[in-house]
Amino acid sequence: MSPIQAIKDWYVSLDNELQSDIAYMFVSLTLGDRQFAPAAAIRRLLQWFDGRSEGTEHEDALAAVTFRASFEYIFAERFTGAGWIFPEQTFKDVIREAAEGKEASKIATNAFRLLRSLPDRRTKWKEAGENWNALVNSTINDDALRQWTQDQFLATTTGRRKTEKAPHLPAILATVHLPAQSRAMCHSSAGDGAFSDPQRELETVSLPTAPQRRNPLRKSGNLLNIDIAETN
Repeated sequence: MSPIQAIKDWYVSLDNELQSDIAYMFVSLTLGDRQFAPAAAIRRLLQWFDGRSEGTEHEDALAAVTFRASFEYIFAERFTGAGWIFPEQTFKDVIREAAEGKEASKIATNAFRLLRSLPDRRTKWKEAGENWNALVNSTINDDALRQWTQDQFLATTTGRRKTEKAPHLPAILATVHLPAQSRAMCHSSAGDGAFSDPQRELETVSLPTAPQRRNPLRKSGNLLNIDIAETN
C-alpha cells in the first residue's frame, strides 16, 4: 500500500465531523482552494488523495510529507487534553459576553453548541491521534517513506528487466565479426521473421566453408588425381 493510500484509509475511518474539519483546513490553507464549503472540501481532499496516488513513487511520498506536516501543524494539539483548553475558554467567553448583551451574542448559540459537544469531540480526536501516531511510526515517517520509494524503484527496475526481449538477430550480428557474405546470409534467413529465438537463429546461420586445399600433384586423368584435406 502506498503512503498516500494509507493516509486516505485513515482519513475515511474518521467521524464525519473530523473529516470535515481536516478537509476544510487542508483544502483552504494548504491547497489554497477557499471557495469550498466544508462538505465539498471532503470531496476535494479525496480527489487530491487519488490524484497523488496515481503519480510516481516520489510524488506519492512527497504528498504524504505535505499532508503530514500540514495536518500535524494544525491539529496535533487536539490529540491531548491540553489542546482543548483554549477552545473551551473561548466558547465560555463568547457565551459570557452574549449574556452581557455585547456584539458576541450573534454567535453565542453556536458557541454554546460547540461547548456542549466538546467532551465528545475531545474523545474522538484523542482516538484519531492515537491511530495517526501509529500510522506515522509505521508507514509515513521519513525513514519509512525513503525505504518505500527505494523498494518501489527497485521493483519497477527489476520488472522492466524481466520483461525486456532478447535482441533480434540483426542486432546480435552488429556485435559479431563475420565476413560480409555471412552477415548477408544471416540477415536473409532472419529477415522474414521465421525465428523469434536469437539462439535458434544463431544455430541456423550457415558459416562459409573453409577454402579447399588442392594437392599440387593432382593431375587430371592420372593416378595423382586425389584431394588432400578437401573439406565440404
